[in-house]
Amino acid sequence: MASGAVPELLTAAPGGRRRAASPAIAGSLVTFAATVAAGALLARRYTRYCVRGVSMEPAFHDGDFLVVDRAAYRRGAPKAGHVVIATDPREPTRTVVKRAAEVTALDVTLLGDNPDHSTDSRTYGPVPYEAVLGRVVWRYWPLRRSSSSMLSSSRVGPNFTTTDSSAGRSARPSISTSDSSSARLM
Repeated sequence: MASGAVPELLTAAPGGRRRAASPAIAGSLVTFAATVAAGALLARRYTRYCVRGVSMEPAFHDGDFLVVDRAAYRRGAPKAGHVVIATDPREPTRTVVKRAAEVTALDVTLLGDNPDHSTDSRTYGPVPYEAVLGRVVWRYWPLRRSSSSMLSSSRVGPNFTTTDSSAGRSARPSISTSDSSSARLM
């Protein structure tokens, strides 16, 4: 078959004879197969997380949905300010969402944006690069939030963090977008 040619598909004609399917149908099937293959590849790279807890408010609230790029750090380390998903070093079956605050040659310090309701590297220390599973790239739900403290866009910027609440909340990922310059001094 020549490059760029649509493969010929055969269908049963009345009386049991075979006839070639129309080029439009064959092209549609090829397009559909390519779309399914691309979707499968994207599903392996990106995954969804639901925010649980208050540790990352006001930017991310309980029930927000996030998209995480699991391939973001395959060829390099996170940068300070990136919001990442990481394995909780105290409980490896649990995932936390935090902001990378400091990156050294061996590990990453993860901090939450809401220090009063955050369990982070101040509690369990820096985590190794291998514990970082991906970078948060987008908050896709809710579409809009009526709060002056939110960013005008739902895209995740460099001032995002994740934590799990120490106030007895569920141990699922949390994330916030509050600006680090507005953090309280302790």
